[in-house]
Amino acid sequence: NRVFGLVSALMLVIMNLHFVHVEGQGTIALINFGILIVATLSQFIGGGALIFLIPRIGEDKIIFPALVWISISVPLTSLLLFALNASFISFTLILGAIQAVFVLQQMILLGKEKILSYQLLLLAQSLASLVFVGTFYFTTNWGVFAFISGQLISFSITAGVGFFLTKEVWNKFQLKVSKENLYTITKLGGYAQMANVFHLGNQRSYLYFLENTGAEGKVFAGVFSILLYVAEALWTVAKSLSFILASKVAQTNNFQEHVSLMKRYLLLGVLTSVLGSICFLVLPNSWIAPYVNYNIAFIKEGFFFLVPGIIANTINVAITHLFSGRGLHKYNFTSAALGFGVAIICAAILTPQHHVNGAAVAASAAFIAQCLTQIFFFVRLKHQVQSV
Repeated sequence: NRVFGLVSALMLVIMNLHFVHVEGQGTIALINFGILIVATLSQFIGGGALIFLIPRIGEDKIIFPALVWISISVPLTSLLLFALNASFISFTLILGAIQAVFVLQQMILLGKEKILSYQLLLLAQSLASLVFVGTFYFTTNWGVFAFISGQLISFSITAGVGFFLTKEVWNKFQLKVSKENLYTITKLGGYAQMANVFHLGNQRSYLYFLENTGAEGKVFAGVFSILLYVAEALWTVAKSLSFILASKVAQTNNFQEHVSLMKRYLLLGVLTSVLGSICFLVLPNSWIAPYVNYNIAFIKEGFFFLVPGIIANTINVAITHLFSGRGLHKYNFTSAALGFGVAIICAAILTPQHHVNGAAVAASAAFIAQCLTQIFFFVRLKHQVQSV
């Protein structure tokens, strides 16, 4: 499933570069960032904390406040998008709201340890995006709007599949929630989503710094978005395993079992990231050139500075989801906030002069800071458990 998702994402990038070129890819990257902002902020009630909470509270007591918050947060998020001077704000809000719904469905499936259904939902998203975006690109000359139109249909289909896969949950839907449960959902959900917000900024805020670096700003943003696609492709194994890790950890309180699972998933994720990074760097430029209408050597140079961050984030992803499965979202929040602070400081200093390379160095510094903080929390937790 993740391999297909990787291929699908790569084909979308190639189509973007072919039909809207590097500048359009930069615009699409900013639209995707806006969608992620909407979806992330809309998950403050519940969100990633559902994986931990559903086995303990029950999904029927969580869904209603989660949906209410999605409906409130979307118009509030529009203010942030206007402040960021984002493109296609109306469509971004619609796409973000739909994504928020099927992300909620994903968390429900993981909280109930329905891993196969979760994977089917991911597959539906990857397949639908590829088919419908490709259809609009090849049958229209709408440019960036062709990408938006295809995603509107694909997101809607994904949400529909999600409702089918979680239909027994909606049959038990309740329009009420106790104050105690609401407090717990809000507290853990807030920690989880603030961590996601900071981590999202840690990955994407460089696009805005690059876009405002001058006449070539959109080109630099487009190039860096290509680097992010490559990085996310290398994270795909670690990310896929990490959600399964969180789902399994949430079902028991056996810390030794949790650590054993994390070590296995971490080893596979790091090996994949390291080998994938080496392969991309040594891949002949002539093999890539037919698919990317830009200087491949320049892209690889930026990627070289991003490699330490890719490896650090692979480690960070595993530890983060171990904490999520144990309900320790405050650790993820603290490390992500520290990483975001490093990201903003380094990006503000480095991108005006060094552009893409500066953004890559800033991203690596931020991911390393976040990873070291998570390792510190993990060692402390291990000592606490062993001393009991």
